[in-house]
Amino acid sequence: MKIKKIFFVGLGGAGQRHLRIFDELLPDDTEFSAYRSTRKTPLLNSDFSVNNKNTLEEKYDLQIFDSLEEGFANKPDLVVVSTPSSLHYDVVKKAAERKINIFVEKPFSHNLDGFDEFKKLVLKNYLYFFVSFQRRFHPHLQKIKEILSEDGIGKIISAVFNVGSYIPAWHPYEDFKKLYACRKDLGGGVLLTEIH
Repeated sequence: MKIKKIFFVGLGGAGQRHLRIFDELLPDDTEFSAYRSTRKTPLLNSDFSVNNKNTLEEKYDLQIFDSLEEGFANKPDLVVVSTPSSLHYDVVKKAAERKINIFVEKPFSHNLDGFDEFKKLVLKNYLYFFVSFQRRFHPHLQKIKEILSEDGIGKIISAVFNVGSYIPAWHPYEDFKKLYACRKDLGGGVLLTEIH
């Protein structure tokens, strides 16, 4: 897939991480655009501290659209969806209807309502569709996968995983109680947030 134009929907912490990585990996002539409904998250550094020396628009030569429709009308090759989980479905469905490839922050949505219809659109339009479960690429998890696939430790009967984090430290630039991950109405909660 050749990518020349990427349209970002949502540029909070996760969206900016994806933008930063795409900017580092893709050719300099790649065009970035975005639709931000709240525009509340400032430009972030890779450690999630606030960068007061620049703006998102300047740093990434980012074109900001006033609506989803304007962004889709720009005919992007890929849409990156990093809104709160409960808002993912409407965006990915509209992208699939317009035959735009999709990269969505995990999870696909806060529930599976409409997934069968969405799946048919993706298959019918021969689209690339990827859910960002980034921890699957972590070197430690890759090594565990390698050991398990080689039967290096025998037959697995059960496994226990403990995942912990301190939410107030995630985004020091905002009130953690308003963070989507802490709000069920936005698709948050430990299960959907920590499913990397």
